[in-house]
Amino acid sequence: MGVIVDSNSKNVSVYVPAGDWGETDVTGVYLVPIEGGVSRATIATPNIANSCSGDSITGTVICSANNTDVYIINGSTLTKTVTSIGSGIADFSGGSCTNCNSAVDPLGVGIIGLAREPAVSSTVAPARPTALYQFFALADGASLGAAGVPELSESPAVEPNKHWILSGTEGGDYSIVQYGTGTAQLFRYADRASVISVAELDGAAVDCTTDIAVASVEFADAMFVADLTQAKFTAGSPGSWTAPGAAQVQTLVDIAGLTSTGISVAPSGHVGLMQAEFGGTEFAGFSLPATSGSGMPAVQDWVEAGMPNPPSDTWSNSFDPHGVTTFTSPSSGKPFGVLLNADRNFVAVVDINALLAAPRVAGTHNIRPGFNLVTNNVVRFVSIH
Repeated sequence: MGVIVDSNSKNVSVYVPAGDWGETDVTGVYLVPIEGGVSRATIATPNIANSCSGDSITGTVICSANNTDVYIINGSTLTKTVTSIGSGIADFSGGSCTNCNSAVDPLGVGIIGLAREPAVSSTVAPARPTALYQFFALADGASLGAAGVPELSESPAVEPNKHWILSGTEGGDYSIVQYGTGTAQLFRYADRASVISVAELDGAAVDCTTDIAVASVEFADAMFVADLTQAKFTAGSPGSWTAPGAAQVQTLVDIAGLTSTGISVAPSGHVGLMQAEFGGTEFAGFSLPATSGSGMPAVQDWVEAGMPNPPSDTWSNSFDPHGVTTFTSPSSGKPFGVLLNADRNFVAVVDINALLAAPRVAGTHNIRPGFNLVTNNVVRFVSIH
């Protein structure tokens, strides 16, 4: 989901793709008011949108479709449809796509992760990379080039200060694409075999105030954590990066329900939110270190809960790509998460700090049974329609 935070009007809006990689074959994008006075809207799209990301500086949203469509949205209007250079299909554990995900950078750049069929190898025309991140100008949808990667992340993240794409993949890599100036450069994680090993990274996120980067681990209750301020980069084709003593896969006990997760870190507060995919009700809040630059980074605290049922519906977590985003409220200054249900009738807005402070089963990372997340102002539901 894409989020737009207007610090002047105090409005917060979430853009929810009506479809996904195969479970929900519905076209369109839903504009959902989270805070303030924005009106709900359904924005028609020619094909099935699977991912949206918002640029709060300009108010522009970019969305990827399952085919090669790229949608530029302003307010409740689809202002531009352009075509990516994608071809073929990328397959994930949760579905398949040509254009698979979206991200934005405060440079006014939208980023689409896409599949690309390899060309026939020859001495004249070497094979193309089979996965790319393509860059688009948010102002007019113009293509700004692309960067090849060995494999797409289900949910990449952007480090907005350094202009890096963080790409945690099911193949057990955490690639970094540096693209701020000049030709984009790929750096693969040099210690992936020893640190990540057989772990399948499902999505990436970063605390942009400390540059502590994370990735959820699919089919395991763990998280990859790395302090990128300690990273060392070596140029090459591709290049590589390493962070000895500053990266690990950390086991998170007591979250047995979160075996495959979406993940997002809020823009402030050093906290984030995870959501189990493929149905179920499990989600979790977590906190990260407030400082970086030395030592091994680690998740400081985490807590799992089950999402209660919204009005007139039964909660079930969404399918791929992940239905989770985060924002900082322009009214209260608090970090919040937004989770999407599979029926696309409601989003749940989660006060992450309140979730972490909620009473737990003694000695565990689990919310105490009987604690009402809604009446205790940890969760509130917002209707999509």
